[in-house]
Amino acid sequence: YEVRGSWGMLFDTQVYPMAGTVVKKRFSLINGKGIFAIISGLENKPFDVRLRLPESWSIGTALPFIDDSTLYCENFSIAGSTPVLMGEISTLADQIMGMDVAIHAFSASDQISSEDLYEPVNDVIRATYDFMGELPSNSATMLFIFDDKHAGGVQFRKSSAFVFKDAPFPNIRQRVQDVIAHEFFHLFIPFSIRSDALEDGSLFKARPSGHLRVFEGVTECASDMLQVHAGLKEMGHYLGKDFRDKLFQEDFFPGSVSLYKMSRQKRRKQNDYLSVYSRGALVAALFDIHLLERTFGNRGLRDVLRDLHIDYGADRPLPEERFFEILQEYSGPEFEDFIENYIVGIKPLPVKEVLAAIGLNYEASQLADNGEGDPGVVIIPGEKGPEIVWIDKRRAPDGLQRGDIVLELDRQRLTPANLDALLERVRQRPVGSSFDLRIKRKRRRFDVTLQSLPFHYRHVMTFPRTISPAQQSILRRWQGLDN
Repeated sequence: YEVRGSWGMLFDTQVYPMAGTVVKKRFSLINGKGIFAIISGLENKPFDVRLRLPESWSIGTALPFIDDSTLYCENFSIAGSTPVLMGEISTLADQIMGMDVAIHAFSASDQISSEDLYEPVNDVIRATYDFMGELPSNSATMLFIFDDKHAGGVQFRKSSAFVFKDAPFPNIRQRVQDVIAHEFFHLFIPFSIRSDALEDGSLFKARPSGHLRVFEGVTECASDMLQVHAGLKEMGHYLGKDFRDKLFQEDFFPGSVSLYKMSRQKRRKQNDYLSVYSRGALVAALFDIHLLERTFGNRGLRDVLRDLHIDYGADRPLPEERFFEILQEYSGPEFEDFIENYIVGIKPLPVKEVLAAIGLNYEASQLADNGEGDPGVVIIPGEKGPEIVWIDKRRAPDGLQRGDIVLELDRQRLTPANLDALLERVRQRPVGSSFDLRIKRKRRRFDVTLQSLPFHYRHVMTFPRTISPAQQSILRRWQGLDN
């Protein structure tokens, strides 16, 4: 059979770089699903993998070594879920909180080493231990590639793989730490707390699960909150950047189906998948605050996860058909409507109402008093050209649609290079000033003349000078200051 590298290739199903296979001059990443043919009837037979490498290359993997260049695979499933990084890599091994940790890293510029990565890895593992009260495994192997693209990470049972764009490490440290925290928490969800629809460790027997994407959102939320609890991330940064960015993400790329329905689908629209990391994480954060409020600060999302990990660990998966019933048992009967509205359903999230429980004032839109104009649309570079991804409700009579391609602004051709500058020019004009857009919608092209609107700040969050003792208590508990 023929093997092709997946980086840069087009397939019916998207293959993310960290889950794919590539061979380059200075490194190679192998994910077994893209290399090893599955021989029917021999899926559970062990086999060896012999590697021939340049002398300057070394190997990073969680697979056991038979000798310096031969790896042992217990079966095809393990081979398909244990990546191998080879190349001019640096390696560091240590024990953190009783866990054996191996870090293998390739940097195209040689400016990032495994030693640089040790501190964020160490911080995340310790923060996860404090958040959950234990660690989910006794070992972790992490493979890092810093090259020409940013893709994120993928977590397997025994190892994880990450692909980031190479840059000075201080510039990307927080982003790298966020991705490490997210992937590492997957060892709790879904490798420990999981549905019985997900066959542990098998590539062959898993069936669709109605809560897989729900738990992906919980993982995204937990990866932020465990950093807040440990002091690795300030609450102001989380609310003002991470939480707020997810609100904008929902504005620009809203999902069309609920988290539950998306989990059941085999094929998903791109916006629906992105919504897992925005709506899914927001639902989990709001669930956390709402539960703390209902229990007077005594029980939150972390407590639910800890109890589920104890009662439904890797050896006792959650019954798929009872998942929401069990979630309700661990949170309270009053959460039936919350689950039905925001997880099973797709109703607008109660952001303002829930954030009030921690004393936070939230406004989806707030008029600015600086006299600045607002185009009333958000345009970003897209595959087909500058694309409208958000339209102010005040623009309803103007006939614009989400997904319209903007060819020109004020008779100047829009490009990724001048997009921000031309939009800024509109903002600097007096409110009510006219500007022209040339729109492409399918095969039709037409011109629209618009007036700039009064500028509105969006997703504004502020704390008043004083909040009530009850709000203070819930806020402190949510931040992890009172455990």
